[in-house]
Amino acid sequence: MDVAELLASVPTPSAEDMLRRREWARHYTLVFLRKGPAPRTDEARNEQLQLEHLQHLAKLQLLGKLMLCASQRTQHRAMYREHRPVL
Repeated sequence: MDVAELLASVPTPSAEDMLRRREWARHYTLVFLRKGPAPRTDEARNEQLQLEHLQHLAKLQLLGKLMLCASQRTQHRAMYREHRPVL
């Protein structure tokens, strides 16, 4: 079954259904970090910065603020998704 057939097999939610879905929707922020212009020639400094960065991410995860953290093998160094409560 292709995607079009699969979608056609499911009824389209009504406007009322969509309003009800908003009640349990969660908001997320997606962040991409890229390599900046700062020099990276001091290996000891680089290691310390990396450790502090990972410690910070671990604390966010322990607090339930960080749901996903993954390295990217592109120009982006890291990616994370943060849960933000609906106000």
